[in-house]
Amino acid sequence: MSAKRNSSIDVFRLAAVALVIIQHYRLFNMDTAGALWTGFYCRIAVPFFFMVSGYFSWREEAEKRTAFLKKQIVTIGKILIGSSVFLLIWDLVVGFRINFTLRNLLGLVVFNEPKFLFGHAHMWYMLALIYVFIIGLGVEKLRLHKWMYAAAPALFIAGTALDFYLFAHGHRYACYTRNFLFDGLPFFYMGQLIHRREASLMKKLNKGGSLLFLLAAGVCMWAEATVMIKLGQNLSRTFYLSIPLLSFGVFMVLLNFPNIGAGTFLAKYARDASMIIYIIHHSVEDVIKAVAESCWGVEMFRHSTLRFFLIFLISAAIGYGYAALSGLLQRRAAQRAVTK
Repeated sequence: MSAKRNSSIDVFRLAAVALVIIQHYRLFNMDTAGALWTGFYCRIAVPFFFMVSGYFSWREEAEKRTAFLKKQIVTIGKILIGSSVFLLIWDLVVGFRINFTLRNLLGLVVFNEPKFLFGHAHMWYMLALIYVFIIGLGVEKLRLHKWMYAAAPALFIAGTALDFYLFAHGHRYACYTRNFLFDGLPFFYMGQLIHRREASLMKKLNKGGSLLFLLAAGVCMWAEATVMIKLGQNLSRTFYLSIPLLSFGVFMVLLNFPNIGAGTFLAKYARDASMIIYIIHHSVEDVIKAVAESCWGVEMFRHSTLRFFLIFLISAAIGYGYAALSGLLQRRAAQRAVTK
């Protein structure tokens, strides 16, 4: 792995978290073509995050891969605990009632569905990522990489089929497919395989080739959605058959153009800031909604575009402020350690 950081991946983290916000709150008003199509393409965001984790999990030495996975379990675990405490307190302040039942607890453990605890189901991703890292440790110990690379597309296809079945029979809950098994593992190991075969992939898909592949994947997504609309299918799904193609295309473009934003403040803190944005964006929306209604009598769901930009910009200001302050404190601590 190159020692030089890929600033393009960091910048796209920020873009991906913006796509998550669009997916949750829309960029255009409901029941418009803009809302339909932006929501459709935004489905790439979470697969991208899993792919990034898988990509950076690969090391040539097995001991280093294991060490990385263990470190990530601890790191994400700490973030999950800290953010959960924040969201629990926040939800109590805004009046959310915690519905703690055995059924909801099973939903948390089996399907990574934390809505009953936090009021914001987006935190499923962190728990799912911890599950993926734990499974990754088992894969390392048993040396099952080739089996997991083969299982990844099978799991994705199974999740897609389950999504269609549940929609058709009226029993569909997002968490049944949006979890570590169907959403996390396939894209994690897709990202890891990309890193493992990066040299050969880069020879086959150079800059121009990666851009053409991305364009073709985008067209495939459009064609799939068009067919589904004509067949009267609901597009509010977790999976689409073209998502792996689009995800792969995006990743190859980022690898071929690794210096987007290099040396800028935006890229330097994008990784840490995007995590904070992801955690707090629902809480920021709570504040925006309350202030708009109490001060101006405005219902923000009627102004989706303005609402998105307010959520993203305010969350980004908080995220970048946190990331910059954290970086400053770390540098000062390192300087003090050197002078001792």
